[in-house]
Amino acid sequence: MIEGTAGSKNPGTLPLRAVTGPTEEKLARRRFQKGQLLLLQQRWSMRFYEDVFENGERRRHRVQKFLGTLKEFPTKRLAMREMKAALDAVNSLAYRPKINHNLP
Repeated sequence: MIEGTAGSKNPGTLPLRAVTGPTEEKLARRRFQKGQLLLLQQRWSMRFYEDVFENGERRRHRVQKFLGTLKEFPTKRLAMREMKAALDAVNSLAYRPKINHNLP
């Protein structure tokens, strides 16, 4: 049996502490995105989400990027490799949201 402090019912517990910290709501960073591969009118495109600061708030915007034509990437597998290379920047640990200056 483990001995604890005198009068303690459970020696493995610690006294409760008040936790203080920022009260603002934080938006969790997505750690990994697979993206969506599309073949539209003989052209490969991809969709993914990108974090952006707008008017002091952090938001996620859906982005669609052109990867190449069906002649450049004749198979879906080749287009997926290109999409993965494009998503590496968003999925990296060093990724930071873009700052969008919307002026009225």
